[in-house]
Amino acid sequence: MVAAIVRLSQKYQIDYLRDDAISRLTFEYPSTLEGRDAFHTDPRGRVGLVCGRHIDVINLVRETGIHSILPYAFLLVASQTKGILEGIRRDDGTLAVLSRADQELCLLANDRVRAAHANDMFGWLHEESMPSPYCRTPRRCFKARKGHMVRLWQPPSPAPDLMAWETRDWKKGLCVLCAGIGKKSYDEGRQLLWNKLPSFFGLPGWAELLQ
Repeated sequence: MVAAIVRLSQKYQIDYLRDDAISRLTFEYPSTLEGRDAFHTDPRGRVGLVCGRHIDVINLVRETGIHSILPYAFLLVASQTKGILEGIRRDDGTLAVLSRADQELCLLANDRVRAAHANDMFGWLHEESMPSPYCRTPRRCFKARKGHMVRLWQPPSPAPDLMAWETRDWKKGLCVLCAGIGKKSYDEGRQLLWNKLPSFFGLPGWAELLQ
């Protein structure tokens, strides 16, 4: 429905319909980390919770030029190797399929995204700055960090995500001081990863995409 509205509103220059459709798309595929968090705290679909929608959105953007939507949409698709290569079956039985160029883009980006996810957001799990120099339970905190590392990297490792610190149990087992160091590093790395997101998919930076 949203795709049809975008196409028709652009064809017949119906600005208010186009603006409404774009607001729905940019809510679910935001250009800021704050926007991404807003959607995940209020995940009522503005586009429609249908199978293959991320691929359909990418194809729609390629057609209509709403490029600020691409980085986050690509991120949601990039770890789904089978779906990238074979397509994802929609609810009506048809296939949502990326173009050959975007298939290659996602496959090539996957390793870069995973590496940045590990280094930027989770470097604190093995940094020398951990545990805190004031930590009174270094063995317990070391064991907790090791447990998190095993959960993250033991195959099959989960797809990279940008979930806020508070939505996960990363502080579990850590003392307050070590948890504080971990959260600071995690939050900074999360923003850094978001800032780099367009570059993983061969896109210009966020500022240029928003123009």
